[in-house]
Amino acid sequence: MTLTLLETPRLYLRSLMLEDVEDVYAYAKDPQVSKYVTWETHKTQTETYEFIQNFAFKKYAEGELEPYGIVLKEENRIIGTVGCSWQKKKDNTMSMGYVLAREYWGKGLMTEAAQALLDYAFKSQKPYLIMAWCIAENKASSRVMQKLGMTFEGCLRGRIFRYGKHWDMDVYSILQKEWLKGL
Repeated sequence: MTLTLLETPRLYLRSLMLEDVEDVYAYAKDPQVSKYVTWETHKTQTETYEFIQNFAFKKYAEGELEPYGIVLKEENRIIGTVGCSWQKKKDNTMSMGYVLAREYWGKGLMTEAAQALLDYAFKSQKPYLIMAWCIAENKASSRVMQKLGMTFEGCLRGRIFRYGKHWDMDVYSILQKEWLKGL
């Protein structure tokens, strides 16, 4: 299965392919990019290949809306990923995650990509709620969630352990009825 192609003014969102290994590795190997995500910095292109082969393709086969490769139209290459997956299908809740190459930070591209996927997820999957979380120190990610209309739910203290310490996680969410009001 492949993901439905999504388009925004500056971006395409599409399924990852094995041909995208170099593009994905270019940002996945950057410790500044991986500092605030839940996965470790990629040390080799083989790790990136395995991510696409073993994670992305598996998610596509399961019908999940992740990971979407973010393609900057003017450069025609993957600059990040964004995805929505079922958190608890029986509770009708989804979670969203994203990552973007450092050279594209601060340009509104992640908000543009995440908004397109949020809209598509609510229309196609009809979840009651979509949530997202970030390491509390990652203020840029918090701003993306706020721009998406998400509400701050709270801080999960010491929720993940990375780089030799526990990190607090800020949680945001948006209900379907809140999303509908924004249309």
